Amino acid sequence: MTEMGSVTTNLKALLKLVSNRVLLVPDCKRLFWQSLHAMLVEKGTDASVLLTIIDIIKDWIENDFKVSGAGTGPSALNVKDVITFLQKLSLVDKQSMSASVLEEWEGKYLKLLYRLCSDTTRSVVCFLPFILESVVICRNAAYSM
Repeated sequence: MTEMGSVTTNLKALLKLVSNRVLLVPDCKRLFWQSLHAMLVEKGTDASVLLTIIDIIKDWIENDFKVSGAGTGPSALNVKDVITFLQKLSLVDKQSMSASVLEEWEGKYLKLLYRLCSDTTRSVVCFLPFILESVVICRNAAYSM
C-alpha cells in the first residue's frame, strides 16, 4: 500500500513539473495531453491525481489567457483545447470519490467554468454558448450512464 502511495505522490509531482514546460513544445504538448486525457477517462485513476490534473488545466487556461490577452505572445491553448478539456473533466468517473473529494472536485470544476464565463476580456467569450452546451451535454451523458 505504501508503494502505491509513493507512486501516486511521484506521479503528481511529475505532472506538476512537466506541465510548466510542456506547452512550449508542440510535440511534447500533444503527447502530454494524450496522457492527461487517458488518466481522465481511466476508471482507476487515483482521486488525488485527478485533482492535480484539474489544477494543472486551470493553471494552463488562466495563465495562457493572461499571456494571450496581454498581447505578449501567441496563445498555446485555443478555444477547442479548452472545450475538449472541459468535456473530459466533466466525464471523469466520480463514483469512487469520497464525499469530501467529490465536493472538492465539483468546486474546482465549477470555479473554472465560472472564471471562463465571467471574464469578458478573454477571447473565449464569443464561444461561451458552445462551451456551456457541450459541457452540459457531457455531464448529462455521464450522469445517465
